[in-house]
Amino acid sequence: MKLSGFLIVVKDIKKAEKYYHDLFGLETFVDNDGNMILSDGLVLQEEKYWRGFIGKDITPQSNACELYFEEEDVDGFYEKLKTLYPETRFVNLPMTHSWNQRVVRFYDLDGNLIEVGTPIANNPISERHTGKVKLTVTESRCRCGYVKKGDVFIVEDLCPPLCHELWNAIYPSVYALKNGAMLDCGTVRAKCFDAMCPDECRVHIHGEAIE
Repeated sequence: MKLSGFLIVVKDIKKAEKYYHDLFGLETFVDNDGNMILSDGLVLQEEKYWRGFIGKDITPQSNACELYFEEEDVDGFYEKLKTLYPETRFVNLPMTHSWNQRVVRFYDLDGNLIEVGTPIANNPISERHTGKVKLTVTESRCRCGYVKKGDVFIVEDLCPPLCHELWNAIYPSVYALKNGAMLDCGTVRAKCFDAMCPDECRVHIHGEAIE
């Protein structure tokens, strides 16, 4: 079992989509009428649907969890945030913790708590994902038309525009290659892999580590 994403509830999914693109550069991979999958595993769920699913009230600004992003220039991000979204409600203005990490905390448009901090030294989450992986679609009969044969994607920081099922299937191999691993590839071990979409093997994809 593995964590595949993090879902937050929003009132207006189009406004939320623009917000996370404007501030964090997240791209939309899947748009299913009230549910969106963005890059980096963030999922947006429109409140009216979520309320129907769980049958409970939604509590904005609950402060029980947060989305955490890392940014070298926190003060520059703070100025960008004030410019693009001057109505932002701040929890902490830019501050420096005793461990020398600069951070700012604030709520998004729907009261979801966000922290943006400078990368932490020796943080395994911050220091992984150092390499790049080239993905090439070698065959495609994709039902939804996300990819076609010959499409090439370079994975560095953001997830490529693949469907959720295919990305979940290849992510462990991509993660391993980005961190310098050698994988079983046919009869040899190499910095590459071949995989197929779980949907009746409709998409074939080749991945390889690149400099």
